[in-house]
Amino acid sequence: MRILDVDNGYSPTGGGIRTYHDRKLAFFAARDDHDYALVVPGARDEVEQVGPRATVYRLRGVPVGAGYRAMLSPRALGRVLEQFRPELVEVGSPYVLPHLVRSAIAKCGAASVGFFHTDYPELFARQPLAHLSERVAARAERLAVRHIGFTYRQFTAALGASEHSLARLRSGGVEHVFLTPLGVDLERFRPERRDDALRAKLGVPEGAKLALFLARFVPEKGLHHALAAYPALRDPARFRLAIGGHGPLSGRVDALVRDYPEVVRLPFEPDPLRVAALLASADVVLSLSAGETFGLLTAEALATGTTVITRDRGAAPELARLVGLEPMVGEGVEGLVRAVRDAVPADAAERARRHAVIGARHGWDAVFSRFLEVYAEVLALHRRSR
Repeated sequence: MRILDVDNGYSPTGGGIRTYHDRKLAFFAARDDHDYALVVPGARDEVEQVGPRATVYRLRGVPVGAGYRAMLSPRALGRVLEQFRPELVEVGSPYVLPHLVRSAIAKCGAASVGFFHTDYPELFARQPLAHLSERVAARAERLAVRHIGFTYRQFTAALGASEHSLARLRSGGVEHVFLTPLGVDLERFRPERRDDALRAKLGVPEGAKLALFLARFVPEKGLHHALAAYPALRDPARFRLAIGGHGPLSGRVDALVRDYPEVVRLPFEPDPLRVAALLASADVVLSLSAGETFGLLTAEALATGTTVITRDRGAAPELARLVGLEPMVGEGVEGLVRAVRDAVPADAAERARRHAVIGARHGWDAVFSRFLEVYAEVLALHRRSR
């Protein structure tokens, strides 16, 4: 099979989308039975051969903020598709990119899938307007759902990493949808990464509960909920909060640290092993986005066995429920405070059980084997429709 992924949502410092593409590239680079290409934005045009039948094309992209770029040239994209001649094209960005590659996909006769990576009706329509008017926010969300239909119905099929994602796609009238959950590196993210020396370095007193928020500092990740809840949670002898990441809301994190010096401010951490150690060494991980389409950090934290607090929105609660954890009750600060106070740190046996539950469903090799099965179904669907 000749498979090409194209995604403007990829950034070298990005989160779940970057991890998905990096792991997928490694999966195909280690094989010799499929041809695979990944097309992502870069500072300049570059081609990199990473395996006998795996290639990365970086096309010059326009900076759009927070380390991201956007490919905007249909001609450059068309040249790559003409050169690679894919049988199936996966498009990961829902905004401009589908329209830029539509004619090139049609010209090469490939099947196409749109991956619903971002719940933009929630994150970029409803949430920004909810503080003004729930009625206006609901209308904006409905318009965004109409855009889902307009965008994803043009593909042969659409992919979603959670039942929440599939429900979004179906709400837009998309008929051919496939569940394609993402994965976890089970060797990196495991209970044995817990490190008491790291906890001591973070200033956590013996017997105290460590809560960790680790995400981009952007509104959609729910950082403001953690910042607002901390004053009510403050108890330095029995509770510590560590916040790690970077982004446009860094100033608000710095302000909290100035007011409460015991709060630990961590930089963006590019080393996955270090991330795994942080997740495993926490007692509670805060996963506060309402718009996750999978929740990669949630899955990674659960694979280390750590208790995760999620909101009852988006896809993250689906992962938490796999190991028997329920989302927080209520959307306000009081609900988060209560959830953190009531959270029970897992013992060694429970951590091992959670790792096994996540591993049975979300190991990367099993995940990409599932993708190949879905791609074969999509190709068959494409051939029947021609």
